[in-house]
Amino acid sequence: MKKLIFLFAFLLVGVAAAAPSVVSTTQTSATVEGLDCGSKYQFEIRKYNADGSLSSATTSVDAQTKSCPDTQPPSAPQNMATTGATQTSVSVSWSASSDNVGVAGYHLYRGGAKVDSTSVTSYTFGGLACGTSYTLAVEADDAAGNRSAASAITASTAVCPPPSCPTGAYSAQY
Repeated sequence: MKKLIFLFAFLLVGVAAAAPSVVSTTQTSATVEGLDCGSKYQFEIRKYNADGSLSSATTSVDAQTKSCPDTQPPSAPQNMATTGATQTSVSVSWSASSDNVGVAGYHLYRGGAKVDSTSVTSYTFGGLACGTSYTLAVEADDAAGNRSAASAITASTAVCPPPSCPTGAYSAQY
């Protein structure tokens, strides 16, 4: 019975300075560790001859490792501004964030507490008290869950209406 030993060697495609690594096995498959994510490789397969010498015949296979994980957060939203205010709401807008993969959406905060999420670059904070100042913030995130720094502004709702008098009563303000 002859024993076949396959020698797997790989070279980084397009990188001339890469030194080849070698994996030897008696199996029909091998796992090559330590490869860079998102990279293309060319694997060259050779076998040992019965006399122990390396065969000159080669077979090559092209392969690519999985994409690298996204670890870069989106840019912080810019140009946040108040676009309108009523006695119970404040509307804001901002410039879109950018990301190396793509922005998935925006998280909205009032006084440091998350109140909602949106995929557009404007939002109306509702259910607010009249004549009150609020700290409003927005942060971007991507599909991998990376979050940007928050951008914040302080905005106020419209002033409260003057108190009303019962019919036949008078009120004066000075």
